Amino acid sequence: MERLAKNEEVCVPRNSLSCVLSKCKCKGAAFTFKKLIKGFFEPEQLVDRKAVEMATSNKIMKAIKSKIILNKIKPMQISLY
Repeated sequence: MERLAKNEEVCVPRNSLSCVLSKCKCKGAAFTFKKLIKGFFEPEQLVDRKAVEMATSNKIMKAIKSKIILNKIKPMQISLY
């Protein structure tokens, strides 16, 4: 298991994280964000949830955001939709 991002509580299998991130090379932050979310949530879990609420209150979302920032992926406006 590997921490999704430094100083975050969320851990994922090392192989699955490497596989997802290898598909995201040169794709940008929004693409990477969507691929990482896909591995943690089912679509019905995100229905009727506000992006701001998810980003600030959910440990997984905070870890995904940290991973994107720490990997120095080009910052973009990221949406859950």
